[in-house]
Amino acid sequence: MLKSYWQANFEEVEKQLLKANIFVYDLNGEIKGFIGLMDEYIAGIFVDKAYRSQGIGR
Repeated sequence: MLKSYWQANFEEVEKQLLKANIFVYDLNGEIKGFIGLMDEYIAGIFVDKAYRSQGIGR
């Protein structure tokens, strides 16, 4: 996700994250991906570009 997206939408993203259940994929103490769930729905899923296509988001 582009830095400009986060900056332009910070307040809305913050509100939504506070409502969501967040699960983080961490590798050696570094976050490589996360998913936000609201009720039964995926609100957002993000995986570091270098770690995509490795099954992290399954």
